Amino acid sequence: MKTSGSLSSVLRAVLRLVRRPLPWVVVALACFATLADAATRNVGSGQPYATIAAALAASSDGDVINVVDPVHTEADIYVSDAVTIQGQGASATVVQAHPAFAVATARVFTVASSGRVVIRDMTIRHGNDPGTGNGGGIYLSGGGLLLDRVVVTLNRDAAAPGGHTRGGGIYVSMGGLRIRDSIISDNVAEAGDIGIDGYGGYASGGGIYVSSTDVAEIVNTTISGNQALGGDGTVAGYSFAWGGCISQAWGTLNLVNSVVRGNQAIGGTVSNGFGGPAEGGGIYGGANGWVHLVNTTVSANLAQGG
Repeated sequence: MKTSGSLSSVLRAVLRLVRRPLPWVVVALACFATLADAATRNVGSGQPYATIAAALAASSDGDVINVVDPVHTEADIYVSDAVTIQGQGASATVVQAHPAFAVATARVFTVASSGRVVIRDMTIRHGNDPGTGNGGGIYLSGGGLLLDRVVVTLNRDAAAPGGHTRGGGIYVSMGGLRIRDSIISDNVAEAGDIGIDGYGGYASGGGIYVSSTDVAEIVNTTISGNQALGGDGTVAGYSFAWGGCISQAWGTLNLVNSVVRGNQAIGGTVSNGFGGPAEGGGIYGGANGWVHLVNTTVSANLAQGG
């Protein structure tokens, strides 16, 4: 992980980035402004659309998907257009993959490379992505995603036996991510125990995993209570845990006016006595990642080897 030496120079650079919208946001807003026929499509009991997927299938760029159910259960929602998906407030609208934690067999949202998506005013929970290891709640495979006044909580990314896992709450494969005025809490990236070769898997990014992005921005957001849990094994070699809160492999991450607190990276146990190491109970940055912290508190996080 690389950090800059001068706080004043970092502050100036980051504030310039925060004030300047990411390129996909500029494109999306310009697109929205020129679409006179943009529609609001209501989703919920007694509404024109029973599911978010059905409303998305009928939508065009610029449309608003308005979820009116207090609790809406739907998994594996695939978003490929420039749309806004909104609730009535994070305490008033819950979109969940399943009524219970760790039971669903799919995440909640996937944003395609063609997607330019704003999600606002809702809670996203109970996504569970067993097997693939790529994002329990949200998977951003390209394009752009803005989370605005959103709670991402109680999602789980659990790998197959011996498999690796990244992003209990959110996994960013590529694309632009911005989060503001939100909460990312109590998500779990859980690596698989004992594969066929005896190795336990590694876990990275209990709350958020960023694989590749030019700039990811997190503003006025609390990230707490997330866990990256390495898998147990019988052979030493993996079982790592990196970044209980955030793991960033590549690109620039800006954390502004935010709190990173009470997250954990816990390495797996290995029966021959050499447990998996753990790094970055709060934030883990790879060799090709820049992390800028401005007016941000990082406290009471734990990295503990197996």
